[in-house]
This record gives sequence, structure tokens and C-alpha cells, in this order.
Amino acid sequence: MNIGIGWLAAIAASATAVWGQIRSFMDSVLSLLFVSVEIRSYEAGVLIVRYMLKNYTMIRAGERAFSLDPQFVRPLKRMEMVAGELMGRRMIFRRGWVVLLAENDKGGAGKANAPLTLTFIRGTVNVEQLLLDACGLEAGNLKSHRYEIIHSGGKGSSTAGYVDEEASPKVVRSTQYFRYLGYEYDEIGPPIPEKPFDMLVYSPEVDALVSEVKRWNQSREWYSKRGIAWRFGCLLHGKPGTGKTSFVRAIAQALDMPVYIVDLSSTSNSEMESLWKHAMRRAPSIVLLEDVDRHFAQESVRAPAPSADELKGLSKDERKQMMSFYQRGETLDCLLNLVSGVEETNGVLLFLTANDPSRLDVALGIRTENGVSSRPGRIDQIVEFGGLSQDAKQKIAARILSDCPHRIADVCRAQGYDTGAQFVYLCTQVALEEYWQVDKPV
Repeated sequence: MNIGIGWLAAIAASATAVWGQIRSFMDSVLSLLFVSVEIRSYEAGVLIVRYMLKNYTMIRAGERAFSLDPQFVRPLKRMEMVAGELMGRRMIFRRGWVVLLAENDKGGAGKANAPLTLTFIRGTVNVEQLLLDACGLEAGNLKSHRYEIIHSGGKGSSTAGYVDEEASPKVVRSTQYFRYLGYEYDEIGPPIPEKPFDMLVYSPEVDALVSEVKRWNQSREWYSKRGIAWRFGCLLHGKPGTGKTSFVRAIAQALDMPVYIVDLSSTSNSEMESLWKHAMRRAPSIVLLEDVDRHFAQESVRAPAPSADELKGLSKDERKQMMSFYQRGETLDCLLNLVSGVEETNGVLLFLTANDPSRLDVALGIRTENGVSSRPGRIDQIVEFGGLSQDAKQKIAARILSDCPHRIADVCRAQGYDTGAQFVYLCTQVALEEYWQVDKPV
């Protein structure tokens, strides 16, 4: 009996060895016939899929998934429900007699950021030319529409787009293995006004900053010839509602740049590094860090960490949220290394906003007695966003109250509406009151 079992084991082992050799031989034969190429950059994979969707015929196979979501349609200048197809893990494309298999999750791990693997018959596809053609198509598209808003929400936040391949910084954006039905990719995205600053009124100091940023954007070659890093950093400070974030959005729209908005309370160092690399790859681009005085405060003014007694009675999630701020000691060092470290940062326009700049760590840069930054190269300009002047109020009121100019004087004299947000709200309410009372009786 034991002898029989031994013979069976020997036969099974021999069969396994033979089958392994057969599989190895078949793999060798297949490798002579087929080529597999891995595109490790997620963004490069997206460009290739977009290019093939436009220039190849897609062969439908397996289950298909569609979605219907509200999107801003630029040609229509309004929000619409837009249908789209979420591409599967395996996509088959054909052009003539050339067939190409694209897999965005070959390992089957279900990762949204998985590399793209291209498989095709040897000699039928020039991958280098395919990449160049895909980049050329995207460059043509981006000539008119580079502006988009990319949010980095850190681990644990919801993700509607892709997750970065290097550090998983929950980067939410529109580019993914996705096909819009009835629209091109650059027709979907946030609205881009022709003259974004026409709707905003700022002080002469802020207007001067707009001109300086525009000159910086047009001076790439000048910086390169002189060996100077082509980057610009600016701290915008002022109380809430003075228009700091609106200013950054208008700059991005005017210069047609993507904006990377970082949630400092939930973004780790590795996530920040990865997002910074994304921004550099898409230069020129904008990185916006809001409320930095809450996160990068001086040690002397930073609130003490909560005690054990203060944490009692809180849920696990509440304790985690409360402690997250006090467990990010290296984030400032990380930011400083990215902004002015060994590696050059070209093409990044960095904006930081703060309500109280006196709380900021001096390592970032502060305003000196003569009004300039103490750390050029990190923060080059420090600009205050203050309350509205009477002239600014007149301009805003004239625009919003154009149908009821008799109300402008009273509105401009109103007390307690000093910030741009407050005054725009007041003008809007007055204009709506006149509109419904005169033109649209209920």
C-alpha cells in the first residue's frame, strides 16, 4: 500500500515537473510572438487610452459599466447630466489588422492607480511613437483648457478620481480611464470666464501682484538662461472673506493653469511630496495651501496638545481628528524641502493663505521692516488682503446694482460690510429685492 502511494507521489511530482517545463516552453514561444509593455505612470496610461479611444476602434467584450453625473459642459456654459463609460480592467483596441490589449489592473488587485499594460503581436506597435502621439494629442487639447481644480484630501477622504501611484494621496481629479458620451474630454470641466478679474475688485497692491505673476508666467526662458529656478511663492493674508481664495482661482483661470489644493489637516508628508511631483509634471501649475497659520504656527503660539482628560468621552474618530493636528511636526520641514530643497522646483506657482501671519513659523518667511519677505525663494511676496475701500465698494455696487442705481449710495454707506464677501452679499440681497419687487412679482 505504501509502495503504491509512493509511486503515485512520484508520478505526480514528475507530471508537475513536466507541466512546468511545458509551461515554460509555451511562455517562451508566446514571448516571441507577443510583447507586453508596462506604462508605470498613471497619467501616461490615461493619455494613451484617450488617444486610442480617438484613433482606434474599441472591441467590446465582457460587462460594461456606465454612469450619469452632473458636470459643467463648457460649450453649453451650464451644468448638465453627462453620461460616460467607465472603462473595464481590459480594453481591446483595433486599427486595421493591428490589435492591442490594454489592461489597467493586470494583477487583479482592483487598484484605481494600477499601471497600464499593453500587449500586442511583436512588431505591430511602436510604443515610443504611441506615447509621443498621445502626448501630442494632449498638448493640442491643453492649449486652450489646462485649468482644473485638483483636491488632495489625505487618507480617509472620499475619492472620485484616481489615487496617486507613489503615496496614495487621495488626489481627486477628472482624468481617469473614463469615456464621456457625446463630449470630448476638454469640453467637460469647471467654467473658465474670459476675463476672470473683471468680477473682482482689489487694492492697488493686489493688482500689482496680478501683473507680477503674469510677468513671471511669461518669463520661463529668461529664468532658464540665467540659471534661476522658475518658481514663485506668495503669502496672501487677511481676515476671512477678503478674497484670497477667489484671487487664486482667478489667477488660475486667467493663466489657464491647474490648481492643486492641499488639505493640510489630512495630508501626510509622503502625500504632499507626491502631489508636488504631480504639479511639477504639469508645470506651469499652482499649489494652494490654505490657512497655513493654523498648521505651521510658531511654537510659542501653537496651542498645546490636548491632555488625556480632555480626550476622555470622545469617540475614536473624534480623538483621531483632534490629535491629527499635533502629530504633523515634520510637515513644515517637508514643505520647506519641496519649495527650496536640493531638487529644483520649476514651474510651480505657490500660494499660501493665512488669517494671522504673525502666527507663522519664521522659517517660511515673514514681512521685514522694509516690507519685503525675509525668505525669498520660499515666499517671495507677502500681500495683505484688507477691507474694501469706498472706491472698491462703488465698483462692486455699480456692477451688481446696475438695474437699480438709486440704491447704490445707500448700500455703500451701510456699516459692518467691510470684506468683499460681506459687501457682495449685501449688494446681492438688495438687487434681488428690487428684481422680485419690480420685474418679477410673486
